[in-house]
Amino acid sequence: MDNGSMDHGSMDMGGMDMGGGSDAACRVSMLWNWNIHDACFLSEQWHIRNTGAFAGTVISVFLIVVFIECVRRFAREYDRSIVAEYQAKLAAVPVDAKLTGESNGSVRTMKPFRPTVKQQFIRSLFYFVQFSAAYIVMLLAMYFNGYIIFAIFLGGFAGFFVSSWDTCGAVEAEDQAAGNGCCC
Repeated sequence: MDNGSMDHGSMDMGGMDMGGGSDAACRVSMLWNWNIHDACFLSEQWHIRNTGAFAGTVISVFLIVVFIECVRRFAREYDRSIVAEYQAKLAAVPVDAKLTGESNGSVRTMKPFRPTVKQQFIRSLFYFVQFSAAYIVMLLAMYFNGYIIFAIFLGGFAGFFVSSWDTCGAVEAEDQAAGNGCCC
């Protein structure tokens, strides 16, 4: 075979990426699957071409779900801090000024707590981050990839484990004396 007359210098590669990557198309399945190579998530730019990239994706999804749970915890802590701040200010006010309502012998109630505009803005930012990340996770789950779904489940477990120690609630002194403490 004589290749002497072939011009290798003028070969047109048709815009192919010569970076060693695969030119295989994305494999998107709306049925349960275990696809690792050529799986695509959310866009063509998130095209898994090798096992390392897929492992990074699974670990990232796990960490995103843990992050969501931590943001929920931070939001609860912020809510507690602004309520505690309100209660501290309220404690400094004389008793008569704290009460509202008629003095017709009925029980008077405390003024309801309302966050300031700045506090509500911060609370809304927490919700925005939590909601946005959860929506992305939901979209990832819709690819029905078993590895991704188990990463979501395990991330939810780990995130709740590390960030929900506060949800048992405060046990009041009279509840402790009566043996009616926290359920957990």
